[in-house]
Amino acid sequence: MSPHATDLAESVAGLTLRGGKRTRAFLCWLGHESVKGDKRNAINKVLMNAMMAVELFQSFALIHDDIIDGDALRRDGAAIHEKFKAESLPFNVKHAAHFGESMAILAGDLAIAWADELMEKVKSEKSKANSIYQRMKEEVILGQSLDVLSASGMPSADRTTINRYKTAWYSVVRPLQIGAAIAGAGQKQLMRLCRTVWRWGKDTRPAMIFWTAAYTRNHGTIGPSKYCKTPRGQ
Repeated sequence: MSPHATDLAESVAGLTLRGGKRTRAFLCWLGHESVKGDKRNAINKVLMNAMMAVELFQSFALIHDDIIDGDALRRDGAAIHEKFKAESLPFNVKHAAHFGESMAILAGDLAIAWADELMEKVKSEKSKANSIYQRMKEEVILGQSLDVLSASGMPSADRTTINRYKTAWYSVVRPLQIGAAIAGAGQKQLMRLCRTVWRWGKDTRPAMIFWTAAYTRNHGTIGPSKYCKTPRGQ
């Protein structure tokens, strides 16, 4: 393929590797441990593929979300659409903003294509991991559509429902269930895991507090601009 296509791949890899707390990958591992629990330090290849997949899915979601929200910064650097826009300016590209957004959409598509490829390696007749992953994708996209409708002033769901599908399920519940499914959890165990998380907190806040505290103990204080989306206008 043309060397001009490599910048797209490098942009996805760069965003995925340059920051983030790996919360979803950690929860995927934690779900696996909650079922297996016999080799705490061992991560098999199937589980690793799933952990990488949820991180790439996160990159897909972030890239597209930044376009939708019009955010210029992500993980202590330029959002992908802003990166491509800036790179186009020396070439006097017409409609540089549109060019940047177009390339970023493709970058997000590439990220989810890679995630799907990894999850294909997780497939098995016994495991429900891939069906959970497919459901997670649908929930995020539909939840995001509800958020766009709400932000535009059009009829939409309430904020709790939007946050549940746009954020909470794919940030906490589904990664845990994917890991548990890989470890051999049946439907009853998966539902029990879901109910346990839901009793703990109906949004992502408790899990994020737990993971942030654990990360801080091991790596020091987390700076606000390094791992958080920068508010619009700042």
